[in-house]
Amino acid sequence: MAGIRTVYDAIRISACTLILAITSLPAGLFAQDALSPEQIELRLKNSVTYLASDELQGRGIETAGIDKAADYIADQFREIGLETKHYQGTPFNSFFIGTRFDLGPTNQLTLQTADGVRKDLTVRVDFTPLSLSGSGKLDLPLAFVGYGITAPKHNYDDYAGLDVKGHAVIVIRNEPQKSDAKSPFDGAQSSEFAVVSHKVLNAIQHGASAVILVTDQQAAAEVPAGATAKVDPLMAFQVNSTAGNRQIPVVHCRREVIEGLFKGPQDSNLAKLETEIDSDLKPRSRMLTGSRLTGEISLVRKGKPLKNVVGVLPGNGVRADETIVVGAHYDHLGMGSMGSLSFSAKKEIHNGADDNGSGTASLIEVARELKLRNQAQPLPRRVVFIAFTAEESGLIGSEKYLRDPLVPIKDTIAMLNMDMVGRLRNEKLTVYGTGTATEFTPLIDQLASKYQFKLVKKPGGQGPSDHASFYQRKIPVLHFFTGLHKQYHRPDDDAPLLNIAGMRRVSQMVVDSVEEVARASDRPTYIKVAGGDEIEGLAEALLGSDPDDTSESRPRVNKPDGTPYLGISSRAKAEIPGYLIDKVLPQGPAATAGLQSGDVILKFGADAVQKQDEMVVLVKKFKPGEKVKIGVNRNGVELELEVVIGGR
Repeated sequence: MAGIRTVYDAIRISACTLILAITSLPAGLFAQDALSPEQIELRLKNSVTYLASDELQGRGIETAGIDKAADYIADQFREIGLETKHYQGTPFNSFFIGTRFDLGPTNQLTLQTADGVRKDLTVRVDFTPLSLSGSGKLDLPLAFVGYGITAPKHNYDDYAGLDVKGHAVIVIRNEPQKSDAKSPFDGAQSSEFAVVSHKVLNAIQHGASAVILVTDQQAAAEVPAGATAKVDPLMAFQVNSTAGNRQIPVVHCRREVIEGLFKGPQDSNLAKLETEIDSDLKPRSRMLTGSRLTGEISLVRKGKPLKNVVGVLPGNGVRADETIVVGAHYDHLGMGSMGSLSFSAKKEIHNGADDNGSGTASLIEVARELKLRNQAQPLPRRVVFIAFTAEESGLIGSEKYLRDPLVPIKDTIAMLNMDMVGRLRNEKLTVYGTGTATEFTPLIDQLASKYQFKLVKKPGGQGPSDHASFYQRKIPVLHFFTGLHKQYHRPDDDAPLLNIAGMRRVSQMVVDSVEEVARASDRPTYIKVAGGDEIEGLAEALLGSDPDDTSESRPRVNKPDGTPYLGISSRAKAEIPGYLIDKVLPQGPAATAGLQSGDVILKFGADAVQKQDEMVVLVKKFKPGEKVKIGVNRNGVELELEVVIGGR
């Protein structure tokens, strides 16, 4: 959009200068008149116009525009006066998506036995690093920790009585008695304790500085199909997990390499120790005194860097450590993606003015107004403002924040979310989460009356936006939403269609809500609400019409010459291989095939599904109308379903 770059440059100078540059209003926009409706609406309009401009390329996570949006939000947070230096001096809670790790230039290890014998190991021959590994140089003593399992419910702990801080720990893969139907570890089925990521996390929690995995003797003795002898193959480098956030090196070594460490006078051999553990489920862990691991592991990260943008308004007084999170996602679909509902095969910028430029602009305004109120009368509790990224990819940004929160989850007392608050019609405002805390229903009723909204209350805390990530951690939530429309997830969701005055009223209601929670004598009382609430107007939006449109001439969802789609959304769970379904759109191809929320797609046609972001590529291999068999894990049961690919 012409002139937007000038607008952004003005914003970077100051909001007051921006208003002067664009509107030629007289100077004098000081704190005392900053809350006038006209000034609020002007700021909202300026923000959302920039965020939804073509320059930002639809704020798709694959575009340069997503970084411009992040920089703009960060500048606004700084100008408002929020604390913004919590992440290495920046407001950016950074992470990678679609990350691929490859071996770096130096991967070499040497094992030294207790009697001084050294063996140099060759990468991909004697050992392989795993993609969940960290990088770094190593010079560590060694310890053997059996299967690396801590399972109090089974009265079993391989780390009991052993201090492995600063050690490289040798861990047997799988779990004890893995072929015994009577095993406490889920019988002959693998339990959670057999998963590599679980073992790595447990090692980190016990202070280990590196993990050496070794294949259990039963698996090492197996002769693969087509082979004539056992081979003890090394694991594949790619492991579908981010366990431990790559804090320590993790490698898999061939069993014969490790067995040489167990020949000292005080040690039984590895096979004997393993057999004894399996026989009575009693750990045989021990220090391998005198043995050491030296060398270096290097991995190179490739992928798209993304960032949540975080600003903090500190609390004052005895409740200052209690935190309210106010959030909105700022990403959208870029040129269209699996989430697009456009009926055109042409690639077009999806500007996402309502979804979720409106929520992002409102988040900035809420932060500004709360900062002003705080100056007049300090808030007792901390408020953390977060503009989330990668929401459209499956709530990835909010999940990332919650895995590594700025403040402890136990001190986060509520989360208020704004997603699509820009199309207020007929005064109808939908608020989700009213049943997630005892105090929320009367609060929302009172404020809706104050702002004269026709309130639609949804008690549940689940749903396809970032508040759901917080509610899953037992944090009470409120989610503000003005409803779907025929421009939803389509290229014509543009700024001129927004109800700016409605955005102002919603944002001011959010300000009041935050202030009420911040000044309350007690924190909100969490309530578990079973199930979730359907999105207001979802079916109508899929059909391409407004909820109030009574026209009979609606465009077809399925077009034989359209873009292939399934009608599902994901919820990222890094420790789970496959594609975890969060939502199944009503009347869509997936719903017709019987797919359900919570299903994990493991196979799509002839292809195995390893990671969340693979589904987009796999679906595009097919044409609308083609049938595809899908392998699904549903609560531990393997199913095969057949879906007819839809077209839009």
